[in-house]
Amino acid sequence: MIEFHDPSLDLAHFAFDTVGSTNEEAFALGKTRALDRLAVTALRQTSGRGRRGRSWVSEPGNLYASFFLHAPGPASACAELSFVAAVSLHEALSALSPRETRDCRVKWPNDILWNGRKCAGILLEAREARKEEGAMDVVVGIGVNIAHHPANLPYPVTDLVNEGIDATTDAVFDCLKQRFFQNLALWAEGTGFSLIRQRWLSVAHGLGDAILVRLANEKIRGRFLDLDKDGRLVLGLAGGGQRLITAGDVFFPADTR
Repeated sequence: MIEFHDPSLDLAHFAFDTVGSTNEEAFALGKTRALDRLAVTALRQTSGRGRRGRSWVSEPGNLYASFFLHAPGPASACAELSFVAAVSLHEALSALSPRETRDCRVKWPNDILWNGRKCAGILLEAREARKEEGAMDVVVGIGVNIAHHPANLPYPVTDLVNEGIDATTDAVFDCLKQRFFQNLALWAEGTGFSLIRQRWLSVAHGLGDAILVRLANEKIRGRFLDLDKDGRLVLGLAGGGQRLITAGDVFFPADTR
């Protein structure tokens, strides 16, 4: 492990060759080092994971990073940090790309798409804070396919090299951390979520399109209308009315052929 410190962000950065999970390492370091913020990166993860316990293929050449935040805001608002991360990641990848930024889109709730194919994912985890009762410590885990991407997945996938973007893991991380902490300040412990929401909607994939939402026990078809003030997907139903989706997997027509 190598430890760095970025004085401009007051950020400790712990860089590993191999870890089980950068999220788990970030939680552990947050507890033992008693820091309010830190970052963990690794060349390789042996137990990387995505949403709902899914594994995240984590071989060298891609970015595996986690940001630990000690009690960043009210517990009720911490889920909004996934949108802060998505906006930041979109900005970072767009800044590093020689192409027009419309190639890069955010997909509810936690993916980044390039030309309609997934190139990055976000995993937000929260645990009871080490001191304050009722407060939460949050880790924002981010994986970016830079040099390669997994095959044989049930949805389209790509990587930055495949899309003609020449960027190293260090370059992506450096740009990402700057954007993330800028947008974290804009979020302002949840009071600025409306600004983050507007930015997210401006680069959202499939806004207004027909979608299929897969929940734990049902599948719902409708139209992706909006993101509400709490970050829930607003689904317009065929028979009229709306349904607010808090968690689920979203599929567009091209994904369900």
